[in-house]
Amino acid sequence: MFLRYTFDSPIVREEDHGFIRHYDVDVFGFGEDGEHLIGKVAFDIFLWGDAEVAGADLFEICDADSQGWCDVFCALSGRETFGGGGRDEILPELGIEDVVDRITFVWRFLLHPEARTDCTKAVVQDIARYVGIESILTTWHGTLEMPDSDLVDVGFSKVGGTTLVFRDLHLQAPYAARHPLGEEIDFDARPEHEEWVLKQWKT
Repeated sequence: MFLRYTFDSPIVREEDHGFIRHYDVDVFGFGEDGEHLIGKVAFDIFLWGDAEVAGADLFEICDADSQGWCDVFCALSGRETFGGGGRDEILPELGIEDVVDRITFVWRFLLHPEARTDCTKAVVQDIARYVGIESILTTWHGTLEMPDSDLVDVGFSKVGGTTLVFRDLHLQAPYAARHPLGEEIDFDARPEHEEWVLKQWKT
């Protein structure tokens, strides 16, 4: 199994634009007749540190991008309204003590049902490794279609009072400790897996 990442990056960053990058990930498995798509993931990276250095309004960046980012920002900061004023920093009770340079938001995650049990943790861990240790990885509870025990195993905790789960990538998750170089997944990918993924991704 391997992942292919593609992303968009604006050249110019100004005020509330250019600080959020969109990423698409194609998940491939190998079969008897070659490689086949077995999943797709969509996530964004908010260049939080760059925005702070630029003096940009963090909430306005999220507001200009999407409702999803507004909700993520409010969950992480404890901000209760979309009106002016309010907290523009991560809640101290989340226990994140190190520098946060990026916030990653996984907003869509799709693996073929036959691949979910074996592959989900490995895909999540590869994304975590890709975005780097000075980051927070977030998603809504249910997006990854993982039981709570598996979410804990890959390092996620719940933001109290919300359905957002987050992982502080400064810290090593139990799954990552067991597989420091990644886990080799032996999944027999077939053309029908790719057909299913492409069809479902369009819906």
